[in-house]
Amino acid sequence: MRSVLVVLGSKDKSLMDKRVSLADSIFLSSNFDCIIFSGGNGEAEYMAEKWNGDKFILENRSTTTLENLLFTRKIIGDTAHIVIVTDRSHVPRTRYLARRVFHCSRVEVIGVPATGGFLMKRFFYEFSRWVRHVFQ
Repeated sequence: MRSVLVVLGSKDKSLMDKRVSLADSIFLSSNFDCIIFSGGNGEAEYMAEKWNGDKFILENRSTTTLENLLFTRKIIGDTAHIVIVTDRSHVPRTRYLARRVFHCSRVEVIGVPATGGFLMKRFFYEFSRWVRHVFQ
């Protein structure tokens, strides 16, 4: 595969809806070989049901961002171009991990805006998780 779009799951269905919507517009306006919905506990299946296309692969074993990326790498191997869709508060940590996992590929991480009362909570959660990965 030359170019793959990856959509990361979330426990928050409204965030997954936004991610799938953004992925749909990106996929239709670009030349991707396929889209991968990544997330365990029914997340990948939920996103696939919301998507209006047919060239998709489910990665439904992962329960963390790192697992999302590692299991996706097993599916796609050495792909030239990878675009990952998540939410904005998740972009820095996802980018950091993706560069470690997909070291020989060109990786872009795009985030949908997170809204609602949990915005600051998500920021602090993501910051603490990112720091944990950096110092592991």
